[in-house]
Amino acid sequence: MDETHLGMVISNKSAGDGHKVKRSKDSKDVIYFPREEWVIVENCHEAVKTEKEHAKVQMFFSRVITTTPKKRGSRIYPLSGLVKCARCGHTMVVRYRSDNKTIGQILPCWYKDKYGTKCSNSGGKSMIAQTFILGELALYEKELRLSTSGDIADNKSLVKEIDMTLTEISKLERKVTKVNELVEEEFYTMIEARQRKAEIKVALDSAETKLNLLQLKLDNSKEMTDIERLNIIDKFQVQITKGNLTDTELNELYKSIISHIVWNRKDDTYVIEVNFL
Repeated sequence: MDETHLGMVISNKSAGDGHKVKRSKDSKDVIYFPREEWVIVENCHEAVKTEKEHAKVQMFFSRVITTTPKKRGSRIYPLSGLVKCARCGHTMVVRYRSDNKTIGQILPCWYKDKYGTKCSNSGGKSMIAQTFILGELALYEKELRLSTSGDIADNKSLVKEIDMTLTEISKLERKVTKVNELVEEEFYTMIEARQRKAEIKVALDSAETKLNLLQLKLDNSKEMTDIERLNIIDKFQVQITKGNLTDTELNELYKSIISHIVWNRKDDTYVIEVNFL
């Protein structure tokens, strides 16, 4: 996970004393600086991994195998294990409401980083995600049928979405540079600049998370043919109409067509992305 393995040296990540016991009475509490304020010097020593390998390691540990907390219990719900937080990449908890065992809930993201900061992603009714899945599935099926008839190239829409996300990241990075310039021009104070950059960083982290997931999906997109995907979708559509399926059976059914669902909610605004297998 360590970026110094890429051949770089990083400083100015924090200031103060982080020790809880062995520290002098005059020492100040530790302060962690945002990444924009780190001093990063590249090519300082031999790298032991490439940028691409580093990205795969990050994806593997922070998104692919990350699990929900143990308090979720052993019960399986229709979307258990499928809902990923768009802001931190962790798996969100799904369960029924305590006062109504027929209404499914996606709970607010439980994750806290190493500094104790809780993820700000809100939850909501799981039926919102399930309804969205069916709508996206209809579009995905149409795209697959066009693809098998030769009307569109494989992964064309996925590559286009990656390009759009890269453009969004570039714009956000330019905004950070602009804030730094405005500090030099004394338009912003240091406190105002730090707050503004923190706001931009939230959007930037979300965009980078989306990019990593898109690239992972692109890498894995050739593992099965479009004809095989259509056959699985046909089976899914037959099974999903049955009214006597258990929660575990529904979960297995959703997992037969979905890699993961990216969930992002702020107030009454939902941004959901369904990543099909």
